[in-house]
Amino acid sequence: MINKRALQITTAAALAFGVLGAQAAVILPIDDFSTDQLQQVTGASGCDTFDPGCTVVKNPDTQASGVGLLGGYRDVFIEKTGPSGTTVAIGPGNLGGNDWMAVSNDALTTSEVVIVWDGANPISADPRIDTNIDTTGLGGIDFTPTPGSHGVLMEVISIDLDVTATLSLWDTDGDMASVSYTFAASENYTFQFSDFLADNALLDLDRIGAVRLWLTGPEAWDGVFDLVGVVNDPPTPVPAPTPLALLGFGLLTLAKRRRRG
Repeated sequence: MINKRALQITTAAALAFGVLGAQAAVILPIDDFSTDQLQQVTGASGCDTFDPGCTVVKNPDTQASGVGLLGGYRDVFIEKTGPSGTTVAIGPGNLGGNDWMAVSNDALTTSEVVIVWDGANPISADPRIDTNIDTTGLGGIDFTPTPGSHGVLMEVISIDLDVTATLSLWDTDGDMASVSYTFAASENYTFQFSDFLADNALLDLDRIGAVRLWLTGPEAWDGVFDLVGVVNDPPTPVPAPTPLALLGFGLLTLAKRRRRG
C-alpha cells in the first residue's frame, strides 16, 4: 500500500524539480478578452451561393472599452462574403462566462475579421488600409520591458485548418511590420519579434503605437481564442528525475522525519 504522506512529499518534490515543465510568461496582455463586445453581419439578399462578389462590410462603428485591453480600447471590423452570417463574440457576457473571442461563419460564408488596438480614437473606415490606423494611439508602449521579451502569443482554444492570422505592429514613428501564420492544427502560436524585425528593421519595439490582428479563412471557418499578449522566454527547465527517483526521495524524507520524531 502506498503511504499517503510519502505520496504528498513525492508530489511536492516533483513540483520542486520542475516536472510540470516551464512555460512562457505573459508580461503584457494585449487582450485577455474579458471585456464584452459583439459584432454581427447577417446574410445578404440575393446571395444564395458562395459568391466573391456578394459581400457585406461591418465597420467598427462601436468601440469596446474596459480592462484587459491594451490602451483600454478595442475595434472590430468584419467583411463577410456569402449568403449567411458572421459573428464575432467577445467576453463572458457573450460566451457563457468565458473570457474568449469566438469567430463563427455560417454555411457558404467566409469573412475577414480585423481587431485593432490603437487607443481611444474609434476607427470609422476599413482598418485593412494601413492609413486608417492611428499609429500613435497607444502612446508608445514598450513591448520589450525585460531582456527575455521575445514575441506576441496567441492562445488558441480551437481553430479550423487553413485560417491565417496576420499580426501587424506600428511604432509611433509610423514604421510597421507584419508576420503571418496559417494554422495546421488547433495550437498556440507566438509571433516572434525577430520575424517582425526581419520584415522591417526600422520598427521600434520600445515605442509601439498600434496593433492589428487580421484573420482570414476558408468557407465556414471558426476560431476561439483565449489571449493575445507579449511573452517572455520560459525559464530554463531543470531535467526531471525519474518517477522511481521521486518516490525514493519521498520515502527517504519520510523516514528521516520519523527518526527525528
